[in-house]
Amino acid sequence: MQITFEFPNLGQAIAAFSKDLTPAIAGPLMNQYIPRLVDRVKGRAPKKSGKLADSIYSEQLGTMEWTVYEGVPYGKWVREGCAGRTIYPVNKKALWWQGLEHPVASAKWPGIINANPYQLAAVDESMTDLQDVFNEIYIGISEVVRF
Repeated sequence: MQITFEFPNLGQAIAAFSKDLTPAIAGPLMNQYIPRLVDRVKGRAPKKSGKLADSIYSEQLGTMEWTVYEGVPYGKWVREGCAGRTIYPVNKKALWWQGLEHPVASAKWPGIINANPYQLAAVDESMTDLQDVFNEIYIGISEVVRF
């Protein structure tokens, strides 16, 4: 999963009016908003074992760019779903796991039929917060620049 917030045009537009105040005003506000978004994404992630939610983190890539990642390889399958398949042994002649009566030559895995785009729900929930951040950025710049 990758949720990227990029505001290249916003930065250029604000910089034109604000003498490059964008990082000074928007940066701290976004640094408060992004952790709240990450918490919402973690809260919406399915919690069978908790590994998916625990693996979600954010990273600031530039002055006006942040990305939210998930650190498990199966996250895409949870978000988008995937088709079932037959599983065959690789290193042994048969498959066996706790609770199975006897080893088997193959097993049918049903896949993940219902995709769970949990990150989109978290972003939707966070839109009000993001609008508040934009309003604060505008107020902060307008106080300095006096539009």
